[in-house]
Amino acid sequence: MTVLIIMAASFAAFASVLLYPQLASAHCDTMDGPTVKDGKLALERNNLNYALKWIASADTEELRKIFTQSIKVRALGPDARDLADRFFLESLVRIHRAGEGAPFEGLKPSGSPVDEKVTVADKCVETGDLEPLAAVRLRIAFVTRVRSCSMSPTLRPGQLLLAVRVHREEAVTRGDIVVVASAELGRMIIKRVIGAPGDVVVIDGHGRIRVNEVDLDEPYVAKPAGPAGTFTVPRQHVLLLGDNRAHSSDSRQWEQPFPPTAAIRGRVLLGGRRHGHRGRPAQHCSAAI
Repeated sequence: MTVLIIMAASFAAFASVLLYPQLASAHCDTMDGPTVKDGKLALERNNLNYALKWIASADTEELRKIFTQSIKVRALGPDARDLADRFFLESLVRIHRAGEGAPFEGLKPSGSPVDEKVTVADKCVETGDLEPLAAVRLRIAFVTRVRSCSMSPTLRPGQLLLAVRVHREEAVTRGDIVVVASAELGRMIIKRVIGAPGDVVVIDGHGRIRVNEVDLDEPYVAKPAGPAGTFTVPRQHVLLLGDNRAHSSDSRQWEQPFPPTAAIRGRVLLGGRRHGHRGRPAQHCSAAI
C-alpha cells in the first residue's frame, strides 16, 4: 500500500502540470513562481547557474548574453537595475516556456491565483516530503490493477496502472483507455473508447472498424475479430471495446452497449502519454472481462 501511495503521489505532481497546463503555465510565469525566484537569485549572486536548470542546454548561450547585459545595466543605478532585472526575468521565463512549447504573455504579478495541486507539488519538490501531496492525490489520480486479458496485448493481467480522474466529458477522446464503473457488470472495467458521443461505428465480419464512414487504424489490436454490428452512440455515452477482440466482453455483447460518460472514473495514463501504442501479440490470454 505504501508503494501505491508513493506512486500516486509522485504521479499527482506530474498530473498537476499535465492535466492543468493553463494553471501550471500561469504558475511558472508569475513573480511568485520558482522560475522567477531562481532568476532573482542568479541576479543577486551574479551567478547564472541558479537559473540554467529552467532552460534547455541549447538556449544557454542566449540566456547567458542576456544575463551579462543585465548585470552591466544593473550597475547604472536603481531605475536601471529595476529595468535590467525585469528584462532578464522576462527573458528567462520566455525561453523556459518556449522550451515547453507554451506561449509567453508577460510576467504576472505576485499573488496571481495558483492551483492548489501545483502549490502542493512545488512544496513537495522543495522539501522532498510527499505526504502533503498524498492528501490531494485522490482528487487527481488513482491506481488500479488490470484484472483480465481483455486489453491484451496493450495491458497485461496484474499490471498496475495510473489513471487520471475524469471530470468533464471532453476530457476523454476516441482511442483513450478508460476505467469505467459498469452498472451492468457490477464492477470496475478497463476498456478502450472506440465510439465517442454521436459517432456511428460499423464493425464488419472480419472485425474491421469504420467510424463515421472512415476506416479506424488500430495498431494496438493484434487480431481483429467480430461480431459484426452497427452502433450509433447516443449523446453523453461511449462505445467501449477491449483490444483483445476475440476474448473481450464489451459493447458488442452488453445488453446496454453504451456506458454513460458519467460512469468513466479515469483515463489511463503512463509515462506522460495516453495509451494507444502497438503491443505484442497476446499469448494464452482468454479471460473475457
